[in-house]
Amino acid sequence: MWQNKTWPRALRPNGRAKVWLEFGENPEPRDAMERIKHKLESVPPVRVFGRPISFLVNFDLWGGGKSLTSPENPVYAPEEWRRALKDSEGPVDLETLIDRVWPENSE
Repeated sequence: MWQNKTWPRALRPNGRAKVWLEFGENPEPRDAMERIKHKLESVPPVRVFGRPISFLVNFDLWGGGKSLTSPENPVYAPEEWRRALKDSEGPVDLETLIDRVWPENSE
């Protein structure tokens, strides 16, 4: 099965990290996807200073599949992030977005 994946990760200055892992259409085999997510979550975070940072890694497995981006949507964001921005008026800075989807006092 051809698969597109995206691996967004946020890092906080206190050493905490959070992974969002989203798959393209029809993610199969499911057990392999869960193993991949577990491995990515176990990657130790790099140390950051000052404010949270975020990065996104897009990758293909088994040759890829339908692209997660398009000319109309050139930058992919996880569904949870898009929901958090839905009712925003104007631009939202990264720190505000990260606080919405991953509050500092949460796991």
